[in-house]
Amino acid sequence: MSPDTIVPPPPERSVSPSGGWQTRDEIGFIDGLGTWCDPDRCITAADRIALLRSYRAGLMLRTRWAALNRETLVQHVDAAIARFSQLKPDAVL
Repeated sequence: MSPDTIVPPPPERSVSPSGGWQTRDEIGFIDGLGTWCDPDRCITAADRIALLRSYRAGLMLRTRWAALNRETLVQHVDAAIARFSQLKPDAVL
């Protein structure tokens, strides 16, 4: 990266009154999977499904949930997988 490269600030995230990550923050993370990629490489529906399936597998191994609602997250990622599964695998997103 050259010294002239402008690096955008990280996206703002909401914080619960207790200062922790909430379910809505995690949903935002899920919805962003595959959207931060090299501009020279297009992500396909198949890529996005693979990312979501990997996320779901990791989700099932999670032991510390804090302010996260497990069932809401599972439903959200399953719905996202179903939505992208309706597209052609090579569809560029």
